Amino acid sequence: MSDQPVSSEPELPIPGGRHRPSVTVGRSGIPALRVRERVETILRTHDFAEAERAFGEMTPEDLAVVRVIAQEGAASGIEPPVRYAAIAALARHPSTANLNLLTDLARLGEDFYVRGHAVLALAHTGSYAHLAPILAALEATEPFERTAAVKALHHLATVTSEDAVRAHALAGGGEEAMRRLDAALAEAGRPAEARREPRVTEADPGGPTTS
Repeated sequence: MSDQPVSSEPELPIPGGRHRPSVTVGRSGIPALRVRERVETILRTHDFAEAERAFGEMTPEDLAVVRVIAQEGAASGIEPPVRYAAIAALARHPSTANLNLLTDLARLGEDFYVRGHAVLALAHTGSYAHLAPILAALEATEPFERTAAVKALHHLATVTSEDAVRAHALAGGGEEAMRRLDAALAEAGRPAEARREPRVTEADPGGPTTS
């Protein structure tokens, strides 16, 4: 008598038999996977100078993958530092798609770490156009996000002009925005006595000037 269980179900025919040899699939046939692996390797680079060089040499194909990684949450399995590096990398290539994504993440990111890193990235573009989401982050309840906003404003005022940043804050958000900005710059250690009120010239009544 056999010790093997006997199935009452009819045996289904399997093309090629029950056992098949293993097949090795070459990665050369999956170009998108190669791009993803190359980009992740760059984003994991710990040497700052090497990472900056690699970020600057990214192709449009690479940046498309970077945008995907910058949006991936915990469910994707990507490590948070890799995602934050992707967010930072987008600031090195300030295209419309990259800047729109950074603004979305700064305003609508799912947690304060993502929002904070996006705020810092916006400041590193050196553009006044992204002052509004940076100022908004000053009202964040999470210390990390608020500290990121303070550092972002300090950086933007350093690489451009504190007077210009203050003028744009006044034009875009009024006295309340100026109050928050001045408090943030003071917190960052910038001397208050160096500041003066931005004024609007008669030649351009709609725009502030720092002259």
